[in-house]
Amino acid sequence: MDLREFEQLVGTARARQDRLLTAKGADYTRKEADRLSNFKRVAEAIGIPVNKVWSVYAHKHWDALMTFIATGKVESEDLVGRLDDLHNYLYLLEALLVEQGAGGVPPHLEWPPFVASFLGGKKESRD
Repeated sequence: MDLREFEQLVGTARARQDRLLTAKGADYTRKEADRLSNFKRVAEAIGIPVNKVWSVYAHKHWDALMTFIATGKVESEDLVGRLDDLHNYLYLLEALLVEQGAGGVPPHLEWPPFVASFLGGKKESRD
């Protein structure tokens, strides 16, 4: 894929992801002003940290992608939808981390396990 094709792919994907983020945001936030309210509501309701709620939600998309990579098949939601959701979950994680650390990842924060795997097994924060 040449640079022009890649840039077109990324531009198209980002536009799709933006539409999805807006549409799903209205459902998940129950039209509250806090875009992260769904994570916080669930965290409080079941007594776990908000980042772990994020991890569970995002991990289901990661699992589906890993199943596709292993089998070459998708069983329910289409592959592009899973990719778009995972991209958006990374934006939501960044928002949670910024909110928790006033612009950065707080030094005490442990990455969710599957994010740590992206970082070569590192479990501590970026600081």
